Amino acid sequence: MKVRISHILIGLLFPLLSSCISNDIDEQFMGTETAVQVKLSVDVKAPVATKGLDTVDPTSLMVLAYRTDGTFVKELPVLKVSRNDAGKVDFLCAFDIMLPENASAANAPEYKFMVLSNSTNQQYGLSYDKNGKPAIETLDFEYPFQNTVPMWGVKTYQFQYGEDGKPLDVQNLGQVDVLRSAAKVGVKLSDTVKEEGFTIEEIKINHVAGSGYSVPAKWNEVASTALLNNTEGFRPAPGAVLYNVNAFKDSQITEGMKYIYIPEIANKEELAMSITLRKGEEVFEFPYEKGIKFCTYVEGQPTGENFNVVRNHFYDYTITAVHTNIELE
Repeated sequence: MKVRISHILIGLLFPLLSSCISNDIDEQFMGTETAVQVKLSVDVKAPVATKGLDTVDPTSLMVLAYRTDGTFVKELPVLKVSRNDAGKVDFLCAFDIMLPENASAANAPEYKFMVLSNSTNQQYGLSYDKNGKPAIETLDFEYPFQNTVPMWGVKTYQFQYGEDGKPLDVQNLGQVDVLRSAAKVGVKLSDTVKEEGFTIEEIKINHVAGSGYSVPAKWNEVASTALLNNTEGFRPAPGAVLYNVNAFKDSQITEGMKYIYIPEIANKEELAMSITLRKGEEVFEFPYEKGIKFCTYVEGQPTGENFNVVRNHFYDYTITAVHTNIELE
């Protein structure tokens, strides 16, 4: 069994005002406020797409600005969504945040930009409390996924100034790493097992979290996504657990492997998958106790050292032999 960690890259650019926006936008913000646009070029770097879940829904992208001390400033409204010549999706946002009074080229302000994708029902959008703060801590999603897998990322950026002492019209934030808020699980047969005539008939998981949180633990403590430790982000939702789930029934088979996404979950009850294999007219059933465990394997056999199922991790199982039990790689 292999566990891999992957990420998606989102490029954020701050371009000049576009002709598609009212020419008097500069007149709407006076004093020490700045009025530019934010352009986000979204590029999904995924090894395998699962039913289209591993993509960014253009209608769902949200960008929130924070001060470096974690104080929420504003959600940036998306003004335009378009597809560029490279086939990627560009997002154009308004940026009208009040800069500190002492802001200058020598004392350029820094902001932390949070990117959320596929995280809300766009009929309702992001909810806010009575003090005007977004409900990030409680932002969650339900399993099974209705559209696409929620994603989160953050990056701190320091404003750049020109020779005239004013912020540049084009502020180039660069790329932001975006983590998936769910874990990816894949199961396939080795070439040897396939040559023996085996096929996968059914896979079930003994328990799956019914919901998950969109943002990880310590989401408000890191300056960039890359600074979040691979396991520090583990933050399972406390909601209901679904049992005996036929999670792979609608999964896509890519390069011989079935893939699904599930919310992260603490492995307190020996999380496992049962599997049914077919060879001609013969059916081979391996119940949970003889199936695939979420634990460390040595020489194809489980050791009993269970591990949690963590967001943005890819749990890759290959069945290498079929006897009275199965062997895994």
